[in-house]
Amino acid sequence: MKNNLTMQITKKYFYTMIIATTVLVIIPLMVKMLLSLRVWDGTEFFYPMLYILNRSLGIWLIVTPLFVWLVVTYTFFRKMMSYLEEMIVATKSLIEQPDEKIILRNELSEFENEINHIRTDSLENKKMANEAEKKKNDLLTYLAHDLRTPLTSIIGYISLLKNEQIYSDLDSTKRKKYIDIISDKASRLEYLINDFFEIAKTGSSKKGINKEEVDLSLMLIQISSEFLPLLNEKKLEWDLKIEQNIHTKLDINKFERVLDNLIRNAISYSPNETVIQLTLEKIDERVVLSIGNITNKVSEEDMDYLFEPFFRGDQSRSTKTGNAGLGLAIAKQIINEHGGTIEAELENNYFKVSINI
Repeated sequence: MKNNLTMQITKKYFYTMIIATTVLVIIPLMVKMLLSLRVWDGTEFFYPMLYILNRSLGIWLIVTPLFVWLVVTYTFFRKMMSYLEEMIVATKSLIEQPDEKIILRNELSEFENEINHIRTDSLENKKMANEAEKKKNDLLTYLAHDLRTPLTSIIGYISLLKNEQIYSDLDSTKRKKYIDIISDKASRLEYLINDFFEIAKTGSSKKGINKEEVDLSLMLIQISSEFLPLLNEKKLEWDLKIEQNIHTKLDINKFERVLDNLIRNAISYSPNETVIQLTLEKIDERVVLSIGNITNKVSEEDMDYLFEPFFRGDQSRSTKTGNAGLGLAIAKQIINEHGGTIEAELENNYFKVSINI
């Protein structure tokens, strides 16, 4: 932009100098030459005036170029200063009123486009900074709320057991019940801390992943069987459609975390006495894995935010289970590290998460 504007001003400056010099110097010389073609009589009406002009022509030819240069240079200097002032005002406006589009004269259109581009980038960066600040505040809020809930229960039941009078009045059944509650709350607390640690570690880790050859078909069969006790609690059933002998390279530990998060998510969101479908197939040299379940706890409005950290569509369920809303975010980061994709879809209350690696 700077070079283009400079070139335009320079061209206009020299064109103006040439035209002004032509009019004020070349034309008088040509007129003199034409008038010299005849002999003038001293008694003629125009002779005195022509005589004076002829005697002063030398001075005219010296003074006129200097005068033209001064006038043209001053005019263009004023114009350039007006450009500069307009650009300074635009820069101040960019700082003081970033939401308003900057409009300049036509000659400064390129500068206008660039400064508006800077304005747009600045607004976008400000928006991203605000979102980052909001996520940080969300983290602190969720840490305070989600960790405090089970911790309060643990402290409360431990206080009961430490009280000698209350402890002596408790029978063995109630003592065991209280200890089981403490153990359950401690496990939930550990799960939450692991989730927070995982999302922080995955987001900042520079090590990458350690892939190794694995029979994914066999891995899914084994993992799905481990969740049968949790399924039985809600009278859920597996619908396994696992293609056999699918081998691929994975970071086994991290991919197990993905499967754990997705399966727990499906169990939590499935109504009692329904079916969870687990599918594995190979399509065009790509491995496609999907987990689908019926649910009434995910809406179309939730779909754009499912993979965002700390997003929890069903707040009541999250509060009860201590879920921090990190499972899908962790899964997405791990799948991205594998060079794959993870997507979610919802149709007629059927929710499905698909992984393509």
